[in-house]
Amino acid sequence: VRGRASLGSQTDWDGRWSSWKPGGIVGTLGVVKPAGDFWNRAHRKIAKEGRTSGTTPVPAAITRRDDGILFQWVAGGASVRLAAWELRLACPCAQCVDEMSGRPLLDPGAVAPDIRPVHLALVGTYGLRIHWSDGHATGIYTFEFLRRHPEAAVPTP
Repeated sequence: VRGRASLGSQTDWDGRWSSWKPGGIVGTLGVVKPAGDFWNRAHRKIAKEGRTSGTTPVPAAITRRDDGILFQWVAGGASVRLAAWELRLACPCAQCVDEMSGRPLLDPGAVAPDIRPVHLALVGTYGLRIHWSDGHATGIYTFEFLRRHPEAAVPTP
């Protein structure tokens, strides 16, 4: 199952929609649902500047795949795939990382090699919550973290 997202049209996505577009959500049958003027203005600002206020990088598009997540950081630019297994191991939540020391708590052997993202949810304009096939869904991956996470990046086929 694949899905594509552009920021600003909806804050939660579960695969029922084939894509997010500025100004509305295009359903699998081509039905457009308006997203509201506020989100349209915010999307235009983010698309123009490539970031929210400050220095937070914002992807132009996000595509969920079973083997990971594709990020297109610049509109019309190349996509970078972050591999699912590596992203799951990099979960920044308190259950996976010791809050005081930053030491990883998640045993890599406990994560199935075929782990996959099953649901994506935008968190404001700064991050992404990934619901994993193992039931885990508490980590918020900031866009800044995702952009600077080279160990999970793999060539895009």
